[in-house]
Amino acid sequence: MNKALAIMYLFPNAILGKDFSVRDDGEGQFIDTWTLEEPIPSDEEFVAAWQEYLKLDSERPMSQVEKQLHIIGEQLAQEKIARQQSDRMNSMLGQQIAEMKIEILKLKGANPIEA
Repeated sequence: MNKALAIMYLFPNAILGKDFSVRDDGEGQFIDTWTLEEPIPSDEEFVAAWQEYLKLDSERPMSQVEKQLHIIGEQLAQEKIARQQSDRMNSMLGQQIAEMKIEILKLKGANPIEA
């Protein structure tokens, strides 16, 4: 299931990246941010919306432009998820490097606060 597309089905005026964002940390997609006034849908609502989206999507033929927009939207959503994962990893690595620097300074006998 693509939660971003399910949300877009449920809330056609919602804007990915502004009104909501979806993230995947390797264990499945989840809502990262939500600024819509409506409550976050339940898992059951997501499943039902996804099924309806797939049903409607398969019943009507898409124009060439719609197909391209759909592909681009999917790619952008995946790139955003990858970028968020990369940002989290970079942050975590930066924190680990800072902690290692403090430990090295302690081993050298320097006061880490002064360094």
